[in-house]
Amino acid sequence: MASSAEKAWARALSSLETGQLDEAERSFKKLLEAQPKHFGGLNLLAVVLIQRGRPEEAERYLRRALNENSKSDSTHYNYGMVLAMLNRPAEAAEQFTKALALNPSAETFNSRGTIFNRLGQYVEAIADFDKAISINPRYPDAYSNKGASLAELELWDQSLSAHGTALSLRSDFAEAWVGVGRALSGLGRSDDALSAFDKALAINPGMPNVWFGRAMVFFTLKRYGEALEASDRALALDPNFLRAWTGRGDILCELNRYDEGVVAFDKALALETRYSIAWLGRGNALFGLKDYQEALVAYDKALALGPALTTAWIGRGNCCFELKRNEEAREAHEQALKLEPTSVAALIGLGTVQSDMRQDGLAIANFYKATALAPDDKAAWIGLGKVYYESNRDAEALQSFQRALELDPDYHEAHYNKSLVKLALGDYDEGWRLFESRRKMRFGHLTVRDETHQPWLGETDVSGKTVFAFAEQGLGDTIQFYRYLKNFESLGCHVVFEAPPPLVPLLAEQKKPIRVIARGDATPKFDVLFPLMSAPLAFKTTLGTIPASIPYLSASSDRAALWRNRLGAKRKTRIGLAWSGSPGSVNDVRRSIPLKFLLPIIGDNAEWFSLQKDVRDGDQESLNATPAIIKHAETFTDFRDTAALIAELDLVISVDCVISHLAGAMGKPVWILLAYHADYRYLRDRDDNPWYPTARLFRQKMEGDWTSVIDLLQPKLSEFLHSN
Repeated sequence: MASSAEKAWARALSSLETGQLDEAERSFKKLLEAQPKHFGGLNLLAVVLIQRGRPEEAERYLRRALNENSKSDSTHYNYGMVLAMLNRPAEAAEQFTKALALNPSAETFNSRGTIFNRLGQYVEAIADFDKAISINPRYPDAYSNKGASLAELELWDQSLSAHGTALSLRSDFAEAWVGVGRALSGLGRSDDALSAFDKALAINPGMPNVWFGRAMVFFTLKRYGEALEASDRALALDPNFLRAWTGRGDILCELNRYDEGVVAFDKALALETRYSIAWLGRGNALFGLKDYQEALVAYDKALALGPALTTAWIGRGNCCFELKRNEEAREAHEQALKLEPTSVAALIGLGTVQSDMRQDGLAIANFYKATALAPDDKAAWIGLGKVYYESNRDAEALQSFQRALELDPDYHEAHYNKSLVKLALGDYDEGWRLFESRRKMRFGHLTVRDETHQPWLGETDVSGKTVFAFAEQGLGDTIQFYRYLKNFESLGCHVVFEAPPPLVPLLAEQKKPIRVIARGDATPKFDVLFPLMSAPLAFKTTLGTIPASIPYLSASSDRAALWRNRLGAKRKTRIGLAWSGSPGSVNDVRRSIPLKFLLPIIGDNAEWFSLQKDVRDGDQESLNATPAIIKHAETFTDFRDTAALIAELDLVISVDCVISHLAGAMGKPVWILLAYHADYRYLRDRDDNPWYPTARLFRQKMEGDWTSVIDLLQPKLSEFLHSN
């Protein structure tokens, strides 16, 4: 006569076979009350719980089953399935590997392959799917899954073939139609791809994969609004759809909604922290937010999980470049090119770094290769044009920028860079008009206020109105273009000028009816918005009409008297020195000069004064070892002191920085030491400057050659000292 345990076992098996899961669960649990170590009961109860969507409970019974029999391939397999459901793919892969060691079945190879796919280990996944197919050549799921992995590697033709084989075995295989759609999208056959997704929808309208596939087609077509809507439908059907979250993040980044993009990638990482694609996307979103340090962390995590991710190496390179870690940036882009020698993005990144390192020949070669590989890539043409411009190859720079504009007539960066060439060549008519494109790039200090007030460019009457003028770029730019504000005096309007905080004390004491406020202060009510660097266009400036009546800046009489007393009686010619500008300037590596290069001109035939507020570590030793250079940095409270000291000098020798602008604006003789590629305001091949009549220019003859500049300066300095 059968025992109660045997009867419970029989009822449980019968209920399981007929799909009566409630009864099967009750019977298996009754069996286990009587025989807690019943291996079959533990294993099959876990199967029931898996089918009922309760993987946490199933895991507990599977652990007990494995304690009773660790040599059961089916138990290891079931445990792997549960761990996959619990979003623990690395552990799932371990269980499938144990199952395969006991029984190398096609089903288990296929299941482990799907886990490898989730982990971004696509090569390993394909190998497992091939093993499954070798065991069972008529296994449509393995072919379709292989196609999905091939798609992740962007091997679109092979992916299409694998999904096609799956459909030849099962024509109503909706997942395979999704794969066909994705492969066709990757091949650029967008209409065919959408048709394939429609076939999948006809078979199963509730498949989140279909909506995600459609989202990616729309993404490829740059129809980002439709792409976002489709990805949201996919996630509404499956909130745990890992790839849909990363896809949504990519779409949001293209829409410049980087904050939301970070959230989407974080959702993906909450589902699977080892998903390299999510870390890559998070890095891209943080890079868009200009949080380069955190972006670098994300790219490094992506590379730890997927060292062959070319785009992550490129992202790492771009971050290191922004963080001024050029050697690391160069190495990252070179690694990307080892993985993908024809990567246009890596060539552009490497060229950008090499340009910043003043390796212009190498940079040009890489940008040129990028344009050859992708003639329609406007960013490659912009990069090439920039290096040509920085090499003073202006005609070639203009050709490159023009090519970018042929590809995209509204490409603001191309208009802006073309303007710099035109201005350097003295073509002010076209140059200042194109220079306005900087505002569309959000270049400089522009805020949301320009969405409600169109900038004034000289077209309308401003009499009786309040003009809000604001500085946009560096301190030197502010001083150079500040001269234009006096033009408003004859227009019968009131001017409020928002200046960089370091310049406010100096500008506020100038004898002009202009109210000066600091950037960051509350913006007053105004009628007219005026970006300061639009002044040359607004006032129709040509080379012959530059307003160069100097001085237009001066030190206050009180501050000048203070410094006159501080310096004491004049015994020799007084010369001020400034050898470096702001380290944050994009051109600092070219324009600043190590102090040691200036030491040969220092003699006892003059009094020498440092005009540097901040001295870099590399220059401090030279400065300390040269007592002839009198230091006043500790007594400078702001630019009023700098101006007062300059007022007491006979000559200022400076690199292109705020000091050279201040001396020029004060009408002080100023000798400006210029890099081979000088800023547009110094034009080409001139030793004078129409913006500052008292300026004399000393230019490098070759990139980085400051010795020749000093050789040019020394005889002129002797003449100056002799005449003074």
